[in-house]
Amino acid sequence: MHKKTQRVVVVLILTCIFILIGCDLQDTTGTITGTILLDGVEDGNSGIIVFIANTSYMAITGDEGDFTISGVPSGIEYELLIMKGGETYSLGSVTVSSGEVTSLGIIDDVTAEDFPGIISIIWKGELTEAPSDPEMNWAYYNSEDGISYIWDGSQWNILAKDGIDLEFVQPNNITNLTAQGQNGSILLNWENPSDYDFYSNEIYYKEGTQDYVLAGSTPGETFTVTKSTNGVKYAFLIVSKNNAGKVSTGVTMELGGIGPAGGYIFYDKGFYSDGWRYLEAAPSGYSTKYWGGWGTSVGGTETAIGTGESNTNKIVAAYGDAEPYKNITDYAAKLCADKVVTYNDETYDDWFLPSRYELNQMYTNLYLQGLGNLINYRYWSSSESNSTNVWALEFLNGSQFELYKRLNPINVRPIRTY
Repeated sequence: MHKKTQRVVVVLILTCIFILIGCDLQDTTGTITGTILLDGVEDGNSGIIVFIANTSYMAITGDEGDFTISGVPSGIEYELLIMKGGETYSLGSVTVSSGEVTSLGIIDDVTAEDFPGIISIIWKGELTEAPSDPEMNWAYYNSEDGISYIWDGSQWNILAKDGIDLEFVQPNNITNLTAQGQNGSILLNWENPSDYDFYSNEIYYKEGTQDYVLAGSTPGETFTVTKSTNGVKYAFLIVSKNNAGKVSTGVTMELGGIGPAGGYIFYDKGFYSDGWRYLEAAPSGYSTKYWGGWGTSVGGTETAIGTGESNTNKIVAAYGDAEPYKNITDYAAKLCADKVVTYNDETYDDWFLPSRYELNQMYTNLYLQGLGNLINYRYWSSSESNSTNVWALEFLNGSQFELYKRLNPINVRPIRTY
């Protein structure tokens, strides 16, 4: 009955320290017992998770490796698994008889080196409230709510719940998903969930209005999607899976889609903070416009994503209605600050000149994808270098460089957050 890929010494006993995951929802139930010994040693075997596939029935071994899974509905053939790091390993199939204890045969010659990723859960027993001053991987069964919890270093997460059909709790989603367009591909980055039983992520994408297509899977935090079509919007869906095969609700984002103001979405930081998540480029921009103010420092502008609006406000506050070098009223920052767009009967007047790295996101996620009606020439950023220079970007080749404020006027594309 056993799969030889993972061999475990199981010494059969009838008593143990156990956690019962399951309710007596049927009158005909049985029990599975055993003892798991690594390297044939009779102690130091605590924290090994033994569970029945596709159910919530499980046990965590005590120090001597003993476990009991009780209240298991009889007459059904189950697969018994051991949890190991990012994987699960089958101990084979087992059928429980009503009112009886099902003993497993012995599987020998396993070593601790065969289980380098075993999750070392420190079982604290059945309690009415969480233990104080918990340490990593402490776990306990709360008799008040019928839920087992595990400490991940910062919070208690659900390990399992009472009940026959609950299976393992749904895993959490990834966070901080970002996308960066490249020539011929799109690079996705994110942070994995901290779930103790996290296994892998599945990455899906779609072009325009087509259905999602599986691009691949990875347990890592980065993935490159090879795209085939310029000039269309791309949407992405990433779902996380745990060792029991359960999947998260998923995290979505899109590039090149139409934003609330009718412009082009070119950046998604993956979550809302400081009142925004997305960057939207205006449907159109301006050509041959001056940055202005050569010889007059604005001071305090920044280059990072999320700083363009603050930069623009500082420039307009410093230069006023007309920039001080040539007394031009339609200089780059003021053009953006004064821009008004009406779309779907809504008016949007919150535009600004992008910062250096916001402009770079526009280049990689719109221009290189054939989106946004951008041209292959220079564009201003709102990131000042000093009183005479400001950062600009050459869309012909993607180079970023400092440009004199007094030089010939170049392109401007306003953006906004939402």
